[in-house]
Amino acid sequence: APVYRFLEEGQGDRDRHYDLLQYMLCTQAEVRAAGGVSRGLQGQSLLSQISSSTAKFRIKPNRLQPEGSDGVSVWFDAVSFNDLIRWLEQQHLEGIRVRQIAIDKSEASGIVSARVVLHI
Repeated sequence: APVYRFLEEGQGDRDRHYDLLQYMLCTQAEVRAAGGVSRGLQGQSLLSQISSSTAKFRIKPNRLQPEGSDGVSVWFDAVSFNDLIRWLEQQHLEGIRVRQIAIDKSEASGIVSARVVLHI
């Protein structure tokens, strides 16, 4: 019956996700001890990585400022919300995380101002 098959598939998915979660929890301490993942920086400083990646995504920050030894504040006065989110997603894939974010809408549709604090 389709309902029974759906139930079995759901239980199988649940079991696979649970196994993955257990694996991630077990290796979490090892990853933290190794200093995390920053494969995207490829020897670049976080500041230069942010600068080059914003150019690649054709979004222009109005200001970049280092935040301690592992962070950067990035200000945008007028940026496409969609482009900003795509850029942040790519930063996440590169091992760069959002520590803090503030986004304000503007008069123009789809355009925002934002302050983002990123860290590795």
